[in-house]
Amino acid sequence: MTTTQHTTRHVTIPVRVNMNELMQNVMGSAWETWSWWTRILYANGCGWDRIPASVNDPYVLVAIIDPNDEDEEDEITVTLSVGDILTAVGDVLTLHPWVRWDNMDACDSDLVMQTAVLGTVVYG
Repeated sequence: MTTTQHTTRHVTIPVRVNMNELMQNVMGSAWETWSWWTRILYANGCGWDRIPASVNDPYVLVAIIDPNDEDEEDEITVTLSVGDILTAVGDVLTLHPWVRWDNMDACDSDLVMQTAVLGTVVYG
């Protein structure tokens, strides 16, 4: 009797996407409607559909209830750049292949934004 062993192998494939479309998919998906997001303030002239000229410029200030605070009294407040959000998108898409950059819902984008704020993928 012959036995065949199958091994799953993975490869990372870089995909070129339109940055404006990607950012609109993330920022326009209603991620901020979850109760743990307490503040969102875009930098001058920016909005969910308007990003700054440089990916390193301040883009959006967000505050979220600290997930490590059982009393839900402490907040984490950060100013994110587009680059911070793009890095988080890459982390999320790598670890959660069911998330699609071109069809994000509030849950997917919440995961991206929490990852951008906390620096780690928060569930999975």
